Amino acid sequence: MIKKQAIWIAMFILSTTTSAIAEPMCTPFKVVGGEGNSVSKQVSQPNMTKLVRSNWDTDFAVPTRESFKRFMVTLKSESSAKAPFQVQINLKYNDKTVDKAFDSKVELDPGKSKVTTVTPRVNNQPYQINVNVGGADAIGYGYNLSLSGCQ
Repeated sequence: MIKKQAIWIAMFILSTTTSAIAEPMCTPFKVVGGEGNSVSKQVSQPNMTKLVRSNWDTDFAVPTRESFKRFMVTLKSESSAKAPFQVQINLKYNDKTVDKAFDSKVELDPGKSKVTTVTPRVNNQPYQINVNVGGADAIGYGYNLSLSGCQ
């Protein structure tokens, strides 16, 4: 009986320790030129001229005093029908280079979310992350967008 209790206690300690280690510390990023850590938009018409710009791009500022192993982009549909978003995630670096970390169509049911995880270059953190949500098939569809960095 004592042996079973010892095994149970050891398993409990291991499971609580493992779950505490498994959960990374993530920091929500601020929207550049906006307020808060998320933005809600409705996909506009694409760029027609230099004077008429779409609202497809959203930039997030990466905190400079922290180092992140991965970035988590959360896109949530705010539409009443299945939304066919075209999504690109671009990591901008101080040397004026950009890594296209994700480029794919993301179809979301009403009220559903998708989390996309991307990673930076080894030993190099971006200063900003651009998320482009749009596409001709997505015009008029609404969404909420947020981004976090995880250590």
